[in-house]
Amino acid sequence: MKASNLLAFIAGVAAGAAAGILLAPDKGDKTRAKIVALLEEKGISKDKFEDIIGRVKSKINEYTDMSDIEIAIDESLKEEEDSEETK
Repeated sequence: MKASNLLAFIAGVAAGAAAGILLAPDKGDKTRAKIVALLEEKGISKDKFEDIIGRVKSKINEYTDMSDIEIAIDESLKEEEDSEETK
């Protein structure tokens, strides 16, 4: 998966999750289960998604400038692509 596609997917998931949480009629645990099911439909396990988000967060904490944050996201996505290619 290309870095730009993965970034777009992550942004879409985050936006959808935020909207779902804010507008959801269900309790939080049911909403989280729906998000996990959606990720699984897309072929991304909860652990894999959390790993990607964790790597992005750790890199973002190192930077303060938006361009640096974009670089951190790109680096994290590249690492994910590289790890997928070695499997």
